[in-house]
Amino acid sequence: MSMNDVIDQIAIAAEHDSRPSCLWLISKFDNLLLPEEKNRKTFLQNELANSINTLVLDYPHPD
Repeated sequence: MSMNDVIDQIAIAAEHDSRPSCLWLISKFDNLLLPEEKNRKTFLQNELANSINTLVLDYPHPD
């Protein structure tokens, strides 16, 4: 799974208000980060979580 695949899947999960799926996908970043990026993992996960929450909360869900 590439970084772009993860981002695409997060967008799909966010559209369906599927936080568990989003959190599972964020966990996949462990496998995508290069060794020198490992120290940035928590920062990246937090940034993604914030983006997902914004997407889920702001997405115009049908009634």
